[in-house]
Amino acid sequence: MLISIILPTYNRGDLLEVAIKSVLDQSYSNWELIIIDNNSTDNTDNIINQYQNHKIRILKINNNGNIAKSRNKGIKNAVGGYIAFLDSDDCWHKDKLSVCIKHLIKNPGTGICHAETWEYDNDAGKNIVKEYGPDKNFTFKKLLERGNCLSLSAVIVPKVFIDTVGYFDERSELITAEDYELWIRFAKENLKINFINNILGTFKVHQASESSNIERNSRAIEYIINHHIRNEIDNRKCKSSLWLNNGKQYHLNGEYLKAFKYYYKSLIDSRTFYGQIILIISLLIPLPILRMIYYKRNS
Repeated sequence: MLISIILPTYNRGDLLEVAIKSVLDQSYSNWELIIIDNNSTDNTDNIINQYQNHKIRILKINNNGNIAKSRNKGIKNAVGGYIAFLDSDDCWHKDKLSVCIKHLIKNPGTGICHAETWEYDNDAGKNIVKEYGPDKNFTFKKLLERGNCLSLSAVIVPKVFIDTVGYFDERSELITAEDYELWIRFAKENLKINFINNILGTFKVHQASESSNIERNSRAIEYIINHHIRNEIDNRKCKSSLWLNNGKQYHLNGEYLKAFKYYYKSLIDSRTFYGQIILIISLLIPLPILRMIYYKRNS
C-alpha cells in the first residue's frame, strides 16, 4: 500500500534535512516523497541533492506565498492511495508510517491522526513542549468550537477523501488556515478521522507575533464563519469560540482595540452568562499575566 508524502518547503534548508531523514528512516518502506520547493534561495537545493533516491521527487513552483498551491501540486502528482503531509520544519518517529498503515488496514475507509510532541518557540527562546492531539470525536461542531485541532503533519488520509471534498482552497483569504478549512469540509461530509494515541512525530509552532500573521489568521477565521457556519442558535457557541480565539491572538500581541472587537463579537454570540463572565474577566487581565497563563497552560 503506497503512501505519498507531500512536503512543501521554502528557505528551510536548516530544518529540511531533519524532515527528509525522518522519512528515510521509516520502518515502513512503501512510500514516495514529493518535495515541492517554492524556488528557495538558500541551501535547499544542496540539501535535497544529497539524497538521490528513486523514491524522492522534487517539483518546483512559484506559489506567491500560498502554500496551498504547493500542497495541491504535490497531491496532483501523487500516485499513492494514501496521502501523508509533512511540513519541512517537522519530523516523524521511525515507526510513524508502520503504525498508521496497520491502523488504516484495520479500519478501512477512514483517515487517521496521531499524537505528537508539540514544541512552541516562545519569546525567551525556550521551547515549551507538551503532548498534542485532537479529541477522539472528530465532528463538525467540535472543529468549529475548538479551532484547528489537527496537525497537518500528523494526518494520513485516503486520496479518495481528497478527491471527494476537493483539494486545499487556494484563495488568499485562507492563507494560514487552508488545512483547517479542508478538515471542516471533511467533517461536513461525515468522513471519519480516527485518533491514534501514540506520539509519532514532533511539530514546531513558531510564534506569530507579527501583526500581519495575526491579520491573516483573523481574515481566515472570518471567511470560515461566513462560509461554513449558518446563523442558527445552535451554532452561536461555535462562532463565539472562533471570535474568542481571534481576540486572544490580538490580546497576546498587545493590540487591545482589535482584541476588544473580537471579544465583543464573541460576547454577542455567547448568549450564556458563564461565557460572558469569562470574556469580561479576560478583558481585565493585564498582558504580562495573560501571557504567563497562556504559556503555562500550553506547557
